[in-house]
Amino acid sequence: MEKMVGFFNKHADNIGEKAANEVFEFMKKDVLDLTAEKRSPAARSLLPENYKGLQEIIDKGGSALYNNPEVMKDVDWLKSNAYCQDNLIAGVSTIEHAGRGAFASRAMKKGEVISPMPLVALNRGEDALHMKEIVGEEEDDDDSEDEETDADETKETTETKQLLYNYMLSHPKSSVLFFPAGPMSNYVNHGGKKKSNAKLVWGTKKWSNVKGAQETSVDELSYVGPIDMMLELIATRPIKKGEEVLLDYGDDWAAEWKNHVDKWKENIKDSKFTKSAMILNEFHHGVGKSPEPFPIDVNEEEGQVTLQCHLLYDEDKIERRRNQDGSRTKVYPWIPAPTSNESRLKTDIAYRGVNRVGCKVIERSGDAESGYRYVVEPHIETEVLNVLVKNVPHEAIRYIDKPYTNPQHEISAFRHTIEFPDSIFPKQWRDLDEEEVKDEL
Repeated sequence: MEKMVGFFNKHADNIGEKAANEVFEFMKKDVLDLTAEKRSPAARSLLPENYKGLQEIIDKGGSALYNNPEVMKDVDWLKSNAYCQDNLIAGVSTIEHAGRGAFASRAMKKGEVISPMPLVALNRGEDALHMKEIVGEEEDDDDSEDEETDADETKETTETKQLLYNYMLSHPKSSVLFFPAGPMSNYVNHGGKKKSNAKLVWGTKKWSNVKGAQETSVDELSYVGPIDMMLELIATRPIKKGEEVLLDYGDDWAAEWKNHVDKWKENIKDSKFTKSAMILNEFHHGVGKSPEPFPIDVNEEEGQVTLQCHLLYDEDKIERRRNQDGSRTKVYPWIPAPTSNESRLKTDIAYRGVNRVGCKVIERSGDAESGYRYVVEPHIETEVLNVLVKNVPHEAIRYIDKPYTNPQHEISAFRHTIEFPDSIFPKQWRDLDEEEVKDEL
């Protein structure tokens, strides 16, 4: 369009408006049919009726904004109708043993919305998240009744809740559990009444039918979309950038946590734990400190963590390394970081999760100042791929916890819901009478 405008600015006065429009029609039809082929109708729909409309489209910022001006919103409109999605970032919590936490990415005023928290309702949530594990010998169909009875007696039954239970909101007079699905909201830890700097209130946006959701019966709640069950996590006092955001989980949660801590040593006397992936990644990649190198040729099969690497390598630049036994190993270079005049696309793609595989560090070069580089041996589960990848950057390597080895998966791990504030919990959702509440407790 800019080239067209340049052409008409130069020649339109000389050839006349009629001829200029004929040239424009020739460009729209014949030239586009030749160059855009099947896409010519779509391209043609983006152009104005005559050449004089070209400059207006450019001034508007392009054909998309020209044809749909309502998509561009000013800041005042956004503040009234939208939620900021990046007020929180994840980090290691300041609370001992809390794991990860949510931290303010910018300073926020008292009463400001920290994060939207759309709710997903789970009917009969206590039953849905209940787990029963039976450990013992399998029954044989041919056993006699006495043998079956003996087999049943050898079985051990343990009951607990799924890990998701820890992240659900609950009310003692309701059978429904609610999952808050807001950005980073599940990283917000318990601060109690003294340390909390945030609280839950109902959403205030006009496009959210919060009132209708509150009047919906318990049996119909699962059909209500999260957009209409919108809570807001708001600041109860000014929050500084980098400060951890904390919520009061409720008195029942605090009492149960204290009881859990008191019995913790007894509950884990037969368990063996190593450093978690979160702690190790903080050690090797911690913000604001020099990177610590990854160990070389460490066998972690017996531990609870393992290394994973983001590996996207250039298969056209193969090398062959001769081993001591006479065999050869294929060596590929990691997709290199681009130079200043190159696109970052390949490097960005390399860090995607789809390129993450298990790995083992074979060699290391460089230092903390220049950046560590590694030669790694990739593998998928127990299968070694019989290749090496060189020049893998430090930031492309991470620890992960092996499945179900993290302490949070122990049968004695803490399980308790977060309290849905009674002051804002709708009467329509209170479907448990006093007797049922006692049974639940």
